[in-house]
This record gives sequence, structure tokens and C-alpha cells, in this order.
Amino acid sequence: MEKLLMQATHFSPWKMHNFQFRQEIVFCCCCCLEAVFLKRFNSRFYFVLATVLWRRGYSSQQELVAHKVDLPVEMENPYKDPPKRCVLCGINVDYKNVQLLSQFVSPYTGRIYGRHITGLCGKKQKEISKAIKRAHVIGFMPVMYKDPTFLNDPKICDIRHPE
Repeated sequence: MEKLLMQATHFSPWKMHNFQFRQEIVFCCCCCLEAVFLKRFNSRFYFVLATVLWRRGYSSQQELVAHKVDLPVEMENPYKDPPKRCVLCGINVDYKNVQLLSQFVSPYTGRIYGRHITGLCGKKQKEISKAIKRAHVIGFMPVMYKDPTFLNDPKICDIRHPE
């Protein structure tokens, strides 16, 4: 680029150095002249730059602007985890469904698992806890332990790997 400007303006290397220092030329691309930005415009320099660009094949200043093909493509984050959904959303929780309710109770203590372990939304966690308490009061579910018939059921919430 220095050579092009020196050839186009017929400046000596010393004058070219002063000229560059005064104008503070900043190049975007290091290998080619795609876009040139000037902090302060000088009419003589602007004319010289236009002629140099015209000789290189650029017809107008709009061609200096980056094309849409060169811009980065908008896309979703491929590493983003899919949104977690509540397991029971869309399912009606009933106090008579003891097999479902026993999935959210500790087999050793009979305590209700918390939300951080079950992975339920707040609304469904409240419904589950109310249904479990109602089943305890009515006598459908044992209070201090999990019913042995449901011990081999698949685990909906795993205490070893809370969400």
C-alpha cells in the first residue's frame, strides 16, 4: 500500500512517512485493500485513494463495505443444553396413584424429596407434596418407609445425581 501511495502521489519516502503519520491510516486487512478507514480526511489524499482504488478495480466506495457473504452467519449456540422440562407437566397428580407418588419419597426415611432432586417445577412439586401428605393421612401410603412392592420401580429422580 505504501508503494501504491508513493507511486500515486509522487512522494519521497520521508514525505510519505510524515504523510502517514499525519493521516493515521488504519488498514483492516493485512493482505489486501478491502476497506480503508481514515481518521481525518484530506481532499488530496481522498482523491489519490479513489484513483488507486479505481486502478485496482473498485468502481465506487460502496464496494468497500463488507458483503453479506463475508459476514458471520447467525446461528443458535450448538453447545447449549436443551431446556429442561418438568417430568409431570401435563400429567394430573392424584393422591390415589400411590405408585407415582412413591417415586418422590425416600425409601429409607419416607421423606419427600426436594425440588433440586426431583427436577419438578414449583407448581408440580407443591401438588406432589400435597398428594403425598393426603395419601399419608388417608392411609394409602406408609409414612416412615417406601412400600416394598415399589422398590424395584424405575427411578424418576435419582438421589445420587441431583439435577
